[in-house]
Amino acid sequence: MKKRTKKILALVFIATVCAIAIPAIIAEFATDDFVTVNTITQTTVLGSNATYLVTIKNTDTGNETNTFSLTVINMDDASVAVLSQTEIILDSGQSGNVILNVTDDLVIGPYYVPVNATSQTTGLTDGVETITAVIEEGEE
Repeated sequence: MKKRTKKILALVFIATVCAIAIPAIIAEFATDDFVTVNTITQTTVLGSNATYLVTIKNTDTGNETNTFSLTVINMDDASVAVLSQTEIILDSGQSGNVILNVTDDLVIGPYYVPVNATSQTTGLTDGVETITAVIEEGEE
């Protein structure tokens, strides 16, 4: 067999192994999203909260209770961007809800407010994004 043919066969073999192995490796470490939100965008008037329902699910496959730390990132400095709680404890397979309120009292405009949850068991973080359009009353 010629050297060139051997090299081509070796490359085909490597490509085949990679095509099989890499998706398997990725699947091993991939996790389901464990944070969702009922809606990504809402419109509200100055001084009135847009209310989002953020759901956190303990997707651990064992029977382990997990504590999730929750944080809000108030990127656009809304006067209100708060969660109803900053920690939630869930049994395996259990879901829990947290309320996010967002508005501004003085400035109209869009407010981008992500929410992140970090598993204290695995260290993994997942999040959702919300965008609240704050308008003046009567602009609806």
